[in-house]
Amino acid sequence: MNYIGWLAPDGTHFNCDIYGHEELSVKLLQEYYKVESSNLKVYERDDALFNKGWCRIGFQSFIDHGYVIQARWRYLTEEQKSFIQNMYFDVGNQMTNQTLDDIKYYNIIDEINKQDQMLKRIKK
Repeated sequence: MNYIGWLAPDGTHFNCDIYGHEELSVKLLQEYYKVESSNLKVYERDDALFNKGWCRIGFQSFIDHGYVIQARWRYLTEEQKSFIQNMYFDVGNQMTNQTLDDIKYYNIIDEINKQDQMLKRIKK
């Protein structure tokens, strides 16, 4: 399965090709939020979706040949976490992640578990 695309907060995956994120973001912003975004810069469209809780799934063939997830990690929904975990089990070590605040690569499952533990401590 090709996982490249955008992942909605409800866990719905919208597929695109490796260079199709920009075109897909225009469609998603229009369809879901009635935002005309074709005149926005690419990073503005991406930020609009990130701020609404979306994850961008890409593939870096020139660095480490793996899937990359970009998201505001502390806001991941349970549905997104479930999709990402299932994706991880499907493609194995072909995944890294990238937070928007700190560009570091590490194991996605470890990051999800860390975020869950932090949220449990905050809720106590």
